[in-house]
Amino acid sequence: MCDVVTSKPDVHDMVVVHRTFRQSCAELTELVRGLRPGDPARAQLVVEAVEFMLMGLEAHHVSEDGFLWPRLAARTDVRAEAIARMEEQHHRLAELVTRERGALDGLAAHPRPALCEQVAAQLAELGSVLTAHMDEE
Repeated sequence: MCDVVTSKPDVHDMVVVHRTFRQSCAELTELVRGLRPGDPARAQLVVEAVEFMLMGLEAHHVSEDGFLWPRLAARTDVRAEAIARMEEQHHRLAELVTRERGALDGLAAHPRPALCEQVAAQLAELGSVLTAHMDEE
């Protein structure tokens, strides 16, 4: 009996999800930068969109950490360093998500220019780190 897997997995869903996160980070960064003082209703909508994206990103990484990496690690020793690197990148991204959530707290109620720029800059950094991670993944 042969345990060698010769077919390649269908990873199209992962490509679609990654594309969505890339686009969301870029678009949400611009939406945050476009917020104006005196428009808390719009700020609330944008904050909810950012929070939704962050929640999806966390769920995506939790599922990879719980299901994908352990299965890959069990199948190969050759890529152990790559798997460890992916897990470390997830930890870094989790830190950025936590930081972003902290900055979002006051944004909906008071979309001040300085706070909008802070949140947007942090989102841009998250997007940059995320893009590098997804390129490697």
